[in-house]
Amino acid sequence: MISGTDWQLIGVASLEELSMISNSMLRMLILSSALMLLVVLLGSILIAHKLTKPLRVLENSMRNVVSGLSEAKVKEKGTDEVRHLAKSFNLMLDQMERLITEGTERDKIIHKYQLNTLTSQINPHFLYNTLDTIIWMAEFNDNELGT
Repeated sequence: MISGTDWQLIGVASLEELSMISNSMLRMLILSSALMLLVVLLGSILIAHKLTKPLRVLENSMRNVVSGLSEAKVKEKGTDEVRHLAKSFNLMLDQMERLITEGTERDKIIHKYQLNTLTSQINPHFLYNTLDTIIWMAEFNDNELGT
C-alpha cells in the first residue's frame, strides 16, 4: 500500500532477471572479497617486514662477529624490545673486546715470564760448562787453546 492512497505497488520481474542480478551481486562480492584479501595480505607482509627488519639487522651483525667485534655493532633503533636487544648485544661485544684485550696482555706477561725462566735455567748451564772447560784445561795444562 502506498501511504495516503488505497493503491498497492506491485513489481513484476522475471525469474531470469532475478537470477542475473543475484549472479552479478555474487561475482561482485567475490571480487571485492578477493581484492580486500589481497590488500590485507600485502599490508601484513609490509608491516611484518618493517617490524622484523631491526631483528634481521641484529642477526646479521651477530653473524659478522667473526669478522671483527667493532664492525658488528648495531644501531639501537626499532621497538623497545629490539632496542634492548641491540643495547645488550653491543654491551656483550664491548665486554668480549675487553676480555680479549686482557687475555692478550696476560698471555704476553706469561710469555715474558716463561722466557725469563728459561733464561735463568740456561745461565747456570752456561756457567757450569764454562767452569768445567776451565777445569779441564787446567788439568791438562792446555793454556794455549787453539793458538
